[in-house]
Amino acid sequence: MKTIHKDTGAKGAEYGFELDREVNLLVHEPKTGPFIRQKYPLYSQLTSGGKDLAFYLAVLDICVIVCGSKSWWEEERRLRDYTRELVTRMPAQCGILSANSLTCSSQIYAVFYERGDKRSLRRETEQIFLRLKTVLGEQKGVYLTVGVSSLTDRVCLQNLEEARIALERRIAYGCSNLYFYEDEYIFRTKKLPAVRFHMLEKYLEQGQSEKSRKMLHTLFSEDMVKKYGMSYIRILWVRTLSILMQYYEPEIRGAIDADMLLKSYYVLDKMYTMDEIFDYIWNIAAEFQNGRRRSDSRARDKVLLAEEYIKKHYCEEISINLLSERYGMNPNYFSAIFKKEMHHSPVDYITRLRVEKAKEYLKETHLHIREISERVGYEDCHYFFRVFKKITGMTPMQYRQSHTV
Repeated sequence: MKTIHKDTGAKGAEYGFELDREVNLLVHEPKTGPFIRQKYPLYSQLTSGGKDLAFYLAVLDICVIVCGSKSWWEEERRLRDYTRELVTRMPAQCGILSANSLTCSSQIYAVFYERGDKRSLRRETEQIFLRLKTVLGEQKGVYLTVGVSSLTDRVCLQNLEEARIALERRIAYGCSNLYFYEDEYIFRTKKLPAVRFHMLEKYLEQGQSEKSRKMLHTLFSEDMVKKYGMSYIRILWVRTLSILMQYYEPEIRGAIDADMLLKSYYVLDKMYTMDEIFDYIWNIAAEFQNGRRRSDSRARDKVLLAEEYIKKHYCEEISINLLSERYGMNPNYFSAIFKKEMHHSPVDYITRLRVEKAKEYLKETHLHIREISERVGYEDCHYFFRVFKKITGMTPMQYRQSHTV
C-alpha cells in the first residue's frame, strides 16, 4: 500500500526547523508510557499519528570530498541541506520524513514508514539509499553512509541507539554503505569477509574484469550463504550495486538504465540457486565494466586537461567537485582515473605541486613565509607549515636555511 509523501519544504524554513526540533526531541525520548501526539503535533500530522504503521529510523552521515582551503564546515552544511531535500522528495512507495540532527552537522535523521506489508519497507529503504547515492555521486561527489534501526511501531531513543550501532559498522566494513541493525547478529556472531568486500570494491573501481568475476563468484557462493545465512545475500547485493553506482560514469549508468537496475532487486525473490544470482549480478557488473573501457580513453584526455588546469591555477581554490564538473565526470570516477594516470590522487597532486612551488620561492626569493603560503594557495599559514613538513621533513624555515649559500 502506497503511503502519502509529505513535502517538508512547502512551508518554508520555519516549518522545517519546527520539524527538526520535534524529531530531535522524539529520537532522544525513551519508550516509556503512551505516545503524546500534542507534544509532537507536526510529526503526528505527517505520520497520521503513527497508527498501524511500521517505522525505520535512519541516521544518514555525509562525508564531504573537499580539497584546498575551502571551508569544510560550510560545504558540509550546504550538502546536508541538499541531501535532506533529496530525501524528502525521493519517489518511493513508503512515507519519508527527514530532519537535520541538531547535535551533528554532518547527519540527518530520516523516518521511513509504511502501512500494510511491513516486509517491503526494508526493500524500499534499500532502494532509496541506492537512488540517493546515484544522485549525490553525479552532482555533488559525497560519501553517504546510513545506519538503520530495527523495525518499530514507534520511533524513540532505542531506535536512535540502534541506528548509531549500525552506522558504526563503517569502521570495519567501509563508508558509503547501508547498514541495518537487524543484521547486527550476522556482524556480531559471524565475522563477514570484510577484506574480500574491500578487494571487490577495488577490482570493480579499477575495472579489473577477471579479478572482479572471481571475487564475485567467491562471495556469491553456496558456501558463503551456508556460513552467513540469506541475509548475507541482501547485504552483498546492495553493496555491489552501491559500488557500481559510486565509481561508474553517469553516461554508463544511463545506458544500462539505473532505475531498472534498482528495481531488479526484486529479481532475487525469483531465483533459486546461487549460480543464478551470480550470473545475474556478474552480467550487470560486466556491462558496467564494458562501458567503462569505452569511456576510459576519453577520460584520460580529460585528466591531462585537468593537470594543465591545476598547474595554471594551483594557487586558487581547487576542489575535486570543481575539476570533475569542469570536465563532465563523476567525482569518484575522476579521482580514480586521475590517480591511475598521475600516480597521485587529485588532492595529493595539488598539495605536492604547491609544496614544490613553495620550495622555489624559499630558495629564490626573500619573501616572508606567510606571503609564500598565500601565493601557493594556503590562507592558513599554520596549515601550510604542517603540510610542508609532512612532505619534506623540514619546516619552511629549515628548508630555506639548508639551501642558503
